Amino acid sequence: AARVVFDTRFKPRETRLSHLLVTEDFAAKYPQLVQRVVNVSLKAAAWTSDAKNKTKAYQTWVKSGFGLTSWKQDHDWIAEDLRSSPLFDEFYRAHYKRLLAKAIELKLVRRSYDIDSWLDARYLNQGLKELKLETYWPQQNAEGKVVR
Repeated sequence: AARVVFDTRFKPRETRLSHLLVTEDFAAKYPQLVQRVVNVSLKAAAWTSDAKNKTKAYQTWVKSGFGLTSWKQDHDWIAEDLRSSPLFDEFYRAHYKRLLAKAIELKLVRRSYDIDSWLDARYLNQGLKELKLETYWPQQNAEGKVVR
């Protein structure tokens, strides 16, 4: 049997986040495509965050090869209104700043850079507005506490 050596549940600062990366050139050349992908991602995130879709989401995710128990352990502790949040809020930004500092400390990255200038929320904000999801997910502070 496997033994869990470190559990990030209930430790929001130790979580992982996801993001969509495109180059500046790609975004400049294909802005409608970038917006379309962001909007589809936002729709999926909203669907996943909706409690009424929880069972269907698990049924879909287990097709990846990971068992239901793994998915439930990874997601059941997360508040429904925080699940799959796409926001570039204080928590998101602070998390990447902590990761950058750790990467520098471990000599995985040679020098620091401005995380805030690296994050471009134009497409995210436009998608949230178009889909009327501006207030769907709560904002979190740098420690992961909901600030609404």
